[in-house]
Amino acid sequence: MIFQNFISEQARAIEATKFVTKKRVGALPYARVFPKFIAHIEELVGNSSSEARTIVDRAYGRISRLIFDSLDSQLREAERNVTKHSDDKDALKEQLNTHVMLLENLFVLLNGLQLFRAGAAKPYFTPTLDQYIEQAQTLQRKVATAYNRDMLKRPMGRMLDFFDAVDRALASNGNPLNLPNLNKSQLKKVVQTHNSSGMRENLKQLYKRVEKHFPIVWKAMTEDIISNYQRIVTLLARAYKSTNITLEFTQADLKRWCDEH
Repeated sequence: MIFQNFISEQARAIEATKFVTKKRVGALPYARVFPKFIAHIEELVGNSSSEARTIVDRAYGRISRLIFDSLDSQLREAERNVTKHSDDKDALKEQLNTHVMLLENLFVLLNGLQLFRAGAAKPYFTPTLDQYIEQAQTLQRKVATAYNRDMLKRPMGRMLDFFDAVDRALASNGNPLNLPNLNKSQLKKVVQTHNSSGMRENLKQLYKRVEKHFPIVWKAMTEDIISNYQRIVTLLARAYKSTNITLEFTQADLKRWCDEH
């Protein structure tokens, strides 16, 4: 009963946790404590078929669900807020702060779980532990995708928005050249805005920002940059072949500029 009351108190504390998105506060207590809590309890309970084992497993499940639900709900709330206030710079900044904090918390949580698995975790418990690690990695990939999308808007925002609109026009069987916001003149403006020298400098500034947050994500960011370039080139060939308009830089240029850092 004492243990179950303790778990209920921890559950209420997790549910009451609030993200402060106007500034970054680092890892939340539950991200740091959960792996240590599991390690401590496993040392006490072990692989038994007793009632204690059943109670402990249920407690792990309850706490882990609340943790992942809390983190995922923060991501969804940030997306909803920006959707409502798409032109609000404060909302965009808070969204970025949310993504950074979520990645920080998931890194701390994953690191703790993986250290326990590599060290003191017993074979009987690794399947359960692997489930928590997989959940954390899945959410981490989801948040990283959102973070990369936000960050890529800085060097490629106008171009990405333009070709997203081209993609939608083609999907509805429209001809972008016949649309005022996607015609040849608008395409020229977008291409001129994203010239070689400008793109190289933008990538340099992007790297500085990413390095300040998470140096380890630059490789994934580079892959996203190349992937978006390939999509844009495909759309150019499909919708604007008759214009003979091309980007000033190549995929090899982008890769080289990214590898400079």
